[in-house]
Parts: sequence; structure tokens; C-alpha cells
Amino acid sequence: MVQERSAEELDDVVHLPGENTLERFEALLERTNNFAIPITQADIRAVHGNNGKRMASKLMKTAALNMVAQGYDRTATYYDMTPKFINGEMRDYQIEGLNWMISLQKAGLNGVLADEMGLGKTLQAISLLAHNKIVEKTSNPSLVIVPLPTILNWGDEVTRFCPKMRVIVLKGTMEERREMFGEAEKARSYDVCIASYETAINLVHNFQKVHFNYIVIDEAQRIKNANVSLAVAVRSLRSDRRLLLTGTPFQNNIYELWSLLHYLVPALFDDADEFTEYFSSQNLSEDVNLVNRLHRILNPFMLRRVKHDVEKSLLPKKEYKMYMGLTELQKKWYAKVLSKEIEIIKEGRRSQKLISHILMALREVANHPYMLPAAEPEGPPFVTDERIVTSSGKMMVLDKLLDRFKVEGSRVLLFSQFTMMLDILEDYAIWKE
Repeated sequence: MVQERSAEELDDVVHLPGENTLERFEALLERTNNFAIPITQADIRAVHGNNGKRMASKLMKTAALNMVAQGYDRTATYYDMTPKFINGEMRDYQIEGLNWMISLQKAGLNGVLADEMGLGKTLQAISLLAHNKIVEKTSNPSLVIVPLPTILNWGDEVTRFCPKMRVIVLKGTMEERREMFGEAEKARSYDVCIASYETAINLVHNFQKVHFNYIVIDEAQRIKNANVSLAVAVRSLRSDRRLLLTGTPFQNNIYELWSLLHYLVPALFDDADEFTEYFSSQNLSEDVNLVNRLHRILNPFMLRRVKHDVEKSLLPKKEYKMYMGLTELQKKWYAKVLSKEIEIIKEGRRSQKLISHILMALREVANHPYMLPAAEPEGPPFVTDERIVTSSGKMMVLDKLLDRFKVEGSRVLLFSQFTMMLDILEDYAIWKE
């Protein structure tokens, strides 16, 4: 369980000078100037030996000062090839990521896997959970909290890469999700539970009753604000360890960094008010050196690789911008949306909010007119024939491109900022089958 300890308890261990939190924090920042990473065989033996339990506890208490205190081996090798429990081939850097996460775990620390998008953070996280279940024989299940559009993919990936892991994906109405989790928990018929952000917030009281092995948060930048509902909810949950996944580099923002450190090392970064008071009184919110020091505190718990460094076999990314015209149906609805704007202006009701809605509607029409409910022939059933293609200029071009890519044997990833557009693409894929 992640236990929050007071600053006084930390002071007993690491002997930070100062009579209050602010003075101790200044002492901590002073020490980060001399951070190093002492890696010795004695450290490894201390973690793995007879005294491992006491050492792990001490490392947890002194998490942010780990580099000054006991240290951990972030280069230790537990696997030099894809583990047998993984169905597939892991790349070398993914195996290194797994070894790093196991090292953190054995040192009693939480971490951030911040690899660039496309480097397989999902597989690395799954391999860690599988290692705990199959090798470490962990009995407690893990909770993975992800964006809603990715919950089904996460469930599929767990089943694909580690069929031995029992996974439940909480979907349906909120009541159905609550019932599904309750039944699975009662029977302990799952090893991994996949939940959306919304589910984590709404079922927080149900999740609070469970002691999880890991709580994994995908796209963890969502908790960089400590006061948002999701951040508050996940901090209240019990787990042995916490793992954050993000492909977005953290910004040089004092308060965002504190929020992450608060989640990773709650024993030390436990008082937002005092933290805010400190920076306000010292006028240090824009102090680049101070931000760099905070980054150095975070770095021992974070691993980030980019494609350029680890995927030497990949060709450089090329970006092509293609422009296409609107279909007659798109022109019709584009004009209707614009005429609505003219009416609003004439009536004197023009506002930033109304204009934003109109601009969003124009973007939707430019993608596909069926994104406007009134544009699609009345359903259900909705249009699932060639009109999905012929109604949109973008779809007409995409259809030709996909036909060509299929002949070439290429694989394609499609992205959209609109979930409704993804629904249309799903209907298109079913129709093309």
C-alpha cells in the first residue's frame, strides 16, 4: 500500500535540517544540486537480501532523496530477452523499460514511463503486470485507468500479449460497470481491471475497497492539476505501487511538477498550500534553476526515450498535407452553418461561445456531413453503404489511399480529434469488409 508519511517521519530518516516544511524543502532543493546515482552491488544485495523488507520501507520513506540515500540500480537486468509469458517479441528498449520498472518496484518506488508515442508503453506496462502475476505470484489485481476511446484496445492488448492474465473491461452504463466490477471483485475473477477516467471518478468508492497491486494511469498528464476530479480520485486509492504513462513531455511548470511528485512521492510532497506559500513568498515560480532542480528530483522516477534514439531501423517521419474539395452535400451544410452565423450577427446575439460552436460545426462538416445529425438520412439504422464515402471529400481520398495501401500490404493507423468521426470510420471499415 502507498502510505503517506509526515515530514517529521522523513526528517528522522534523512536528517533534513529545518523547523518546518518550508525550511526542510529548501534543504531538499539544496541537496538536489549534488544528486548522483550511486549503483553498487551492495545496494542490490540490500534490496534483495534478508534485510530487503526493511530496506524497501526505508527507500519508500526517502523516495525523493533516494539518490542521496540508498540508491537503486536503474540498469539492473532481470530479462535479456522477451519473457516467456509474453505472446510476441519485445524490442530491446522495451525489455530495458521492463527491467527499469522492476528495479523501481524492488526499490519500493513509483515511476513514470514517458516514452514517445509509438514506442509501446502499453506493452511495457502489460509485461510488468504479467511479471508480477506470473513470476512474483502477486495475488492482488491491478487497476489500469485510461482514456475512454482506448479501453477496448487496452483489454485486447492484455489478452493478446498475455493470455494467462484475466482482464475485465468496465463498459456499458455506469450501473452496469459498477455491477460488473462488484461481481468480478467478489469472485476475484480478474487480474487486471481496465477503467476509463470517468469510471475511476464515479466508482471511486468501489475501488477504495480494494487493495491493488498496481494503479496504472495512461496519458497521465491528465492529473498534472492536483485539484481535478481524476487526480483527487486516484490519490484516494490504495495500491502497492503507482505507474504513470505519458508520451507528452512535462512542461516547466512548478505546480504541475508538484502535482506529479505529490502522486509519486506523497510522503514528501504532501502539502500543496505550504508548497504554494513557499513559491509565492520567494517569488520563485518562474525560477528556471528551481524548475531544473525539481526535474532532477523527478528524473530518478522517470524513463523517457524517443524514436530517434531507440528505433534506428525506422525511416525519418515524413508529413504530407493533402487538400481536397467539399462534396455537394458538404457545401450545402457548410452554407447552412454559415447562414446560421449571419442570423446570429443580425440579431445581435454574437458571442465567443456561439462563434466557437459554429466554428466547431464547420470543422465537423469538413470531416463528414454525417457528423451533423440532421445531415444524415433518418435512422437508425444509419447509412452504411457507399454514401459513407461519396458524402465526404476526405473519405473519397482516404478510400483510394486505403485501397492502395492494402494492395501494398501496409498497415495504417487512423487518428481523429472527433470520436463521432471514428464511429463513421468504423462503419466504413465494416462496409468495406
